[in-house]
Amino acid sequence: MSDGAGLGLTGLAHHTWEKVCTKDLKRLNSPRPDKKKFGSLNDVDFQSLPFELQIQIRSLVSSLNSMFEVLQLKEECFAVGPTGRIIAGELANYPQAKHRRKTAQHKASIIFIDRTLDLSGCRHR
Repeated sequence: MSDGAGLGLTGLAHHTWEKVCTKDLKRLNSPRPDKKKFGSLNDVDFQSLPFELQIQIRSLVSSLNSMFEVLQLKEECFAVGPTGRIIAGELANYPQAKHRRKTAQHKASIIFIDRTLDLSGCRHR
C-alpha cells in the first residue's frame, strides 16, 4: 500500500498515511490461503495490514493517547468504516490508555470516520 497506488489521508498535522480501500482487499488477500481470505474490508484486522501502515496507526494512537492524557480524558470511541474500526480498536487496547482511563476526570466521545465516500463522484442517470 506504500507503492503510491492507494489514496492519501491526512490525520493529525504530522500524520499522512493511506486508508484501506476496497481495491486494497485483493492485495491483502494475495499472500493468504483460500480458506483464510478476507470477504470484505470489515474482516481485515490490524495484524493483516502492511507493516508501514501498522506503524503509522500506532503512532496516531500514541499521539491521541498523549493528547487525551494532557486533557485528562476518558474517551468512548465510535467508528464508521474499516480503517476507523481498526484505529478505534487499537486505541481501546493501548496499554497506556487503559491506565489513563482509570484516573481521567473528563469524558469525551470520539468518532473515527473513513472518508472513502469523498472519493466517489456524483452520478446522474
